[in-house]
Formats: sequence, structure tokens, C-alpha cells
Amino acid sequence: EIYTLSLHDALPISGAPIALFTGDDCADCDRALAELEAIADAYAITFTHHMMSDPASAALAVELGMTDPPFYVMADRILRGHMPDIVLRRYLAP
Repeated sequence: EIYTLSLHDALPISGAPIALFTGDDCADCDRALAELEAIADAYAITFTHHMMSDPASAALAVELGMTDPPFYVMADRILRGHMPDIVLRRYLAP
């Protein structure tokens, strides 16, 4: 699912083009992180990783209305759930 954001809401990206929120008991989180790391390496970009076990990251997730990891935050949207590599590349390709 894709949700749109205002620029003010996108603070969790910390200057990177994308942030990934993951959790400890999450079946898709390790795969989501590994795929995003590979894309970041391929495109020489950075991303912000928020672990929802960290209280500050959990608070950001609640503020965004998201409680189920993984999800991705960009300047203008949230992608809910694990996104296949090809989908992320479409959003992050230079």
C-alpha cells in the first residue's frame, strides 16, 4: 500500500532518500533490509534504518500511523509492507 505524506511528516528519512522501519518479530524485515542495502550500494545512496525496538523509532512509527513493519518512508510517501527489489529500484534509481 502507498500513502502520501506532507514534507513535514517525512522527518524520519534524515536527509536520505528513504528510511526503512523494521522490527524484531518481523518475517520480512531481514529481507527488506538486505534488499535495500544492496540497492543503496548499487546506486551509491544512503538510507535511514529505524528499528522499532528503539523507543524513538517506535514513536516515529506511531506518529506516522504505522505499527506493522516493515515499511518505507520517502519524502512524499510511505510504502507499507515489504516491497520487491524492482519496486524500490523504480523509486530510487538515479
